[in-house]
Amino acid sequence: MVKSVKKHKPAKTVSKVVKAKKTAVKPKVPARTTVKKPIKTVTPLVSKIQHKPVQHKPEQKEVKKPLPIKAVKIDVPFSIGDYAVYPAHGVGKVEAVEEKHIMGEKIEFLVMSILDTGMNVFIPTKNIASIGLRQVVKSSKVKDVYDVLKQKKRSVTGATWNRRYREYMEKINSGSVFEIAEVLRDLMVLKTEKDLSFGERKMLDTARTLLVKELALAKGINEKKVEAEILKIFSEV
Repeated sequence: MVKSVKKHKPAKTVSKVVKAKKTAVKPKVPARTTVKKPIKTVTPLVSKIQHKPVQHKPEQKEVKKPLPIKAVKIDVPFSIGDYAVYPAHGVGKVEAVEEKHIMGEKIEFLVMSILDTGMNVFIPTKNIASIGLRQVVKSSKVKDVYDVLKQKKRSVTGATWNRRYREYMEKINSGSVFEIAEVLRDLMVLKTEKDLSFGERKMLDTARTLLVKELALAKGINEKKVEAEILKIFSEV
């Protein structure tokens, strides 16, 4: 006997539809950034007024008009190449005549080269007379100069050297060849009486140098010959 096999029906699979819970996914909201509003600055009323920049006008310098140049010209009793005596400096040679503009004036200068030192000096021609600039003594006057040297009496007899020194300087600065001869004579005579001080010896050398150079030019001979003639005069006194 055949057993009847019960056919089992496939079990019904109950498909549970699991409904996914709909989770409302909220969109990500970006973090709020607090935007700071610009603070309105209250401008004061004064600032709203537009001030025009003050324009400073450049200072206008007063332009001085050049003064008209006045020509100051004086007749010069010397020519280029002449020899002249400049008191306290000695004999010099006129090298040139130049004009310079000084304080609106055109002034004429005499350029002299001092023989003893080689120094160049500029002498305003208008001052020639006041400073005692003169021509070299004439040869005809040399004998008169020698006569002054032969005199025994001193011209300056001050008690103190300071007083005598001032008087001797005045004679040398005078520019007179005869007064320079007096200074030389006084000191040469004094030298025979006592030893001269340093200042006296220096004054003696100054007077001798000035006199020898001028007399040499006047006579047209060598300076050594003139100096020998002067020494001979004092050896006879």
